[in-house]
Amino acid sequence: MNIDHVVLWVSNQKRSLDFFVNVVGLEPVRAREFLEGSAGFPSVRVSEMTIIDLMDKSKAASVRTFTGGRDGAGGTLVNHVCLSMGEAEYAALATRLAEHGQEPKDGGSSAFGARGPAEASAYFHTPTAPSTSNGGSASGRYDTIRARNHCDSRGFREPGPRKVRAA
Repeated sequence: MNIDHVVLWVSNQKRSLDFFVNVVGLEPVRAREFLEGSAGFPSVRVSEMTIIDLMDKSKAASVRTFTGGRDGAGGTLVNHVCLSMGEAEYAALATRLAEHGQEPKDGGSSAFGARGPAEASAYFHTPTAPSTSNGGSASGRYDTIRARNHCDSRGFREPGPRKVRAA
């Protein structure tokens, strides 16, 4: 079993698409169709098997009705999404974030995830995230991303495919 997709609620789909493609470095999916108006939302590819959908948060109520959700379902109860990557990708992401004025919050080492402990991790926000006075994570928000430099339980760096973890 794998995660097929994660839906993030965003206030500006074009800006979020630009951020995930040009800063995070993910491949756009249906971007042209979205920009031409034939797709309701764009997505970005995290791995061969996983994408992130960038859904307009003004449509949350209709999506909640469509999915049969209750209060909070189909809304904003995601704390963060975790992208797992190798050391080179992690360093490149940190550089791109700095170039775009982002200073990620250190998430520490040995942070636990689906593939074991991470050698290093950091939190950053999508462009629609609120700023926090202490520079920390906006706990309980849909727009917090965690990047992990993964190493497996034997201590080997594993550059393998990037994965998404919704927590």
